[in-house]
Amino acid sequence: MPVRARTAFGAEFSTWGDIAGETVQSLLSYPYAGDATVLALVDAAEDTVKRYRMPAAITRVGAAAATQRLFDELGEADRLMLSGRLFGAQQCTIQDIAEQLGVHWAWVSRNLPRVQARFAELLTDPAHREVGECARELAGQLGSYTPARAVTAALRQRGIKPGSEVAHMLLYVAGPYTPAGDWWQTAGGQERAAAAADAVFARYGAPPAAQLHQALEQSGMTPASAAAYASSHVQVKRYGGKYVPWGDTAAVRAAAVLHMRGTPATIDEILSAIGSDIDQTEGSLKTLLYKDNRFIRTSRRRWGLRVWDVEEYSGIAAAIGTRIDRAGGSIRVDELTADVLTSFPDVAEASVFSYTHTLAFIIKDGIIRRRKAGDRWPKVPDLNSVRGAFRNGDNEIRLSIPVERELLRGSGLALPVAAATALGIKPSGDRQFAGPQCIVRVTWPLTSTHGARVGSLRDAAGVVSAKDGDTLLLAFDTRARTFGVEVIHPDTPIGQRMRRHLGHRDVTDTVLSEALDCNPGDIERVLRRRGDDALADYARTVLRRGQANRSA
Repeated sequence: MPVRARTAFGAEFSTWGDIAGETVQSLLSYPYAGDATVLALVDAAEDTVKRYRMPAAITRVGAAAATQRLFDELGEADRLMLSGRLFGAQQCTIQDIAEQLGVHWAWVSRNLPRVQARFAELLTDPAHREVGECARELAGQLGSYTPARAVTAALRQRGIKPGSEVAHMLLYVAGPYTPAGDWWQTAGGQERAAAAADAVFARYGAPPAAQLHQALEQSGMTPASAAAYASSHVQVKRYGGKYVPWGDTAAVRAAAVLHMRGTPATIDEILSAIGSDIDQTEGSLKTLLYKDNRFIRTSRRRWGLRVWDVEEYSGIAAAIGTRIDRAGGSIRVDELTADVLTSFPDVAEASVFSYTHTLAFIIKDGIIRRRKAGDRWPKVPDLNSVRGAFRNGDNEIRLSIPVERELLRGSGLALPVAAATALGIKPSGDRQFAGPQCIVRVTWPLTSTHGARVGSLRDAAGVVSAKDGDTLLLAFDTRARTFGVEVIHPDTPIGQRMRRHLGHRDVTDTVLSEALDCNPGDIERVLRRRGDDALADYARTVLRRGQANRSA
């Protein structure tokens, strides 16, 4: 529609069909519509009819010729402005275009909308209908996101030189397509493809190739582009017809290994499969898997993925408790044992037996249940049954612990329940004792197969520079909840050793009797029964000397 006609009739008419019922007289009745305006409108209508009847509007000449013909209808200034602002390889500022044309930037700013409107009109012109058809065919061939090589091939297939202004114009009409690295995209094409891939991996973990390709195609990509995207944009490995994420972190690769296997794996199996370029040890990888919610232990030594919805292994005691609860509160021991061994094949039957006999459970007549509040605790042996343990007054408990590599490494140690009880710890309880430059924690878990435990003594050993083969002597004050620490070397004379154990300068039968909470006549027997033979020999000497002194 001519400019003057658009001013007069633009608010009422948008297509020639809208004017079909109008007459010259009715058109003249519109505001701003004079004779010249109506005549211009009639001339434009006749010109449009002629264009529809032109051979070019009917006969296809091919993409290259049709696109070139449209491009040739643009003036030099129009081409420069359109290339710079719409379909050029690089977008230019209005100031840049003005400098190239040798005009003021305001002239470009004022005329650019007119040029864009003119280009839009040419695209709807019947003489250039083939350009629109070619653009739609090209869009269907390329999709929303496609490699640059596919764009180059598609243009050459149509006889159009890649990188030319004509090529950029056709890509604009078809998309608009814009370069994105080594790929081309329509608006949001790259983001939609990435979102589609992320959604598939988030849902399925290791989707079949067809599933990933389908998701990418649904985002607007062609099958060929989807396959190219899967092999170039996503850090994946192809395994057995599936894609698995293969990033540069141990966690991502561990998940990929498990997805590829489809079955649980040991730490060693995972470590050997994630690649030597990932710096991990068995210990660090195990810590990583424990912290990452994607992974679960499926047995003592094997790990799996949480999305598999398999039973998580949280220890033998937890497995026993789960089966008791599942059975309604009690179950036959043999049935429970068989179920645990079936679910966790790398658990030993002897281990199940040990855990069923911990304080956490009660067994009667072959039926096992959880311990209840009213159940009695087993009788605890006397402290004098513990090797190296002595009392010193009402509040001090003196314990001797051999220094071995495990202790120096920081591992916790089993502590006889008699010693834990003497320190004021009850079943399921714990207590901390403050010492020189460190704290020691004593616990008594109900599910422990070895009774109570004392936490790391490495710092305590370090205070007195204890070494492998020494004896660490801990003097606990049960009222103040503190402790002192000494070291006894292997070559320490037996008399001095006894004085250190007792915490007394003078060793007498009375001191020994009070330290062991027994009659003087039982001292030697008590010491030998618990394995303190060297101390028993020395005690016998002390007792004889005491008897001799009393006889004298």
